[in-house]
Amino acid sequence: IWSNVWGVLGDNFAQAGLHPNPRVAMYAIDSLRQLSVKFLTKDELRDFNFQRLFLKPFEVIMRESRDRDIRELVLQCVDMMIRARLQNLRSGWKSMFSVLSIAAADQEVDICRQAFDTVLRLTQEHFDVLVFDFTELVNCLLAFVASTSEDVATRALEAVHDCAKQLGSGVVSDA
Repeated sequence: IWSNVWGVLGDNFAQAGLHPNPRVAMYAIDSLRQLSVKFLTKDELRDFNFQRLFLKPFEVIMRESRDRDIRELVLQCVDMMIRARLQNLRSGWKSMFSVLSIAAADQEVDICRQAFDTVLRLTQEHFDVLVFDFTELVNCLLAFVASTSEDVATRALEAVHDCAKQLGSGVVSDA
């Protein structure tokens, strides 16, 4: 039942986050962030995907918004949620990496760099948490390899290389 309810609410949050009035959109995104942080305090069982569904409006807003400030706010929210609830994220990683991958293709280099900094910090400081989401992590990094920013693309390729080393050393074998 909760999934059906969230299906309707999530669509409304996405629509509000894409509102032409930036104040309305920012208020909706911040409200969604607050709800998400509260929701992420609860553990999710391994084979469930409610976190992914709950965080889906961030993906929609990131993909469809043409407002730079809105996309930047979405990235700030994603970064803050990752920092605050890193240990509680399960299926939510798919949505987080999706938002970051969308940002990798952004024409605004600052947006791309902001997202890449989040991914790079994760790979350097919290790789152990990402072992079960290794494929999503590598796919996200590959999105940055295709970035229009040469600096980001080069650093992303180095991060993919580091992931390959981790895989080769057996760190990811239990995933």
